Amino acid sequence: MTFRLRARPVIAALSVLALAACAQPPSARHTETGDGPTSPASSASSSATGAQAIRGFDFVHADWYDANGNATVRNGASASPEASDKSWAKVDEANAGNATQFGDLNGDGFADAVAWITVGNGSSYWHYAYVWLWDDAQHTAVQLHQPVTDDKQCGNVTKTLTISDAKITVDRLIRAGEACSDQPAHPVANTIAIEGGFPVRETPVRASTMPALAASSDTMQPGAQLKKPLKLAPAADAPELDLGQVSFIVLGGQRGTLDNGFHQVLFRASGDPVTWYTAYTDEIQ
Repeated sequence: MTFRLRARPVIAALSVLALAACAQPPSARHTETGDGPTSPASSASSSATGAQAIRGFDFVHADWYDANGNATVRNGASASPEASDKSWAKVDEANAGNATQFGDLNGDGFADAVAWITVGNGSSYWHYAYVWLWDDAQHTAVQLHQPVTDDKQCGNVTKTLTISDAKITVDRLIRAGEACSDQPAHPVANTIAIEGGFPVRETPVRASTMPALAASSDTMQPGAQLKKPLKLAPAADAPELDLGQVSFIVLGGQRGTLDNGFHQVLFRASGDPVTWYTAYTDEIQ
């Protein structure tokens, strides 16, 4: 089933487009987390059992990982203890945002979920969807740290998100200089699958699902300056992308902007001069 996405009232109140998202990539950050790809929902549980147990999971009261701020957030709370009083988070609910969608994404026989959260500071916000995998042994859902959408104020827009046959398909509009009051015009369809516990873009090009940082002027030929395959998340055990599949790369963020010891790199899909796709390397510091 395909769901057309809608804006929540809090977003509409900001007088922006429905699901207006990452026109500009997330701001650069320097982190050394080393905490792996997942984080358990420590304070929510499911009232249901069986293959569809995740449908009873309380996403609203769970602890969420915010990839943009590299912080744990909770519904309605500040993004971190250091955050200003204007920092906020809001988990989407069916009657106030995008409905959570369900499907077995890792082939273990238990339904998993894609759920949405908006995190912001004042009138600025980012609206990401994350995969939650069901852990039947612990009877809880576990969030993957990499979002599968990159919506942000005055940025990209997710039109539809579909789960079918263990795949997530996201139809996106990529912003390429349009005014914030206008809808982005460049359409892209991405298919995403879970690989080794990480969400990975499969089409139109193999890539990370992590949102792109601002492209720097630092470009390079992968084979000449990098020797190891790229990673599809900032983690040592993340799936890889062979260097032969990328003709050139641009650094995401300024040189030295590390996430868990990895630098983001950006590249294009063939025939698409607009969309940046992401991967990671630990060969640039």
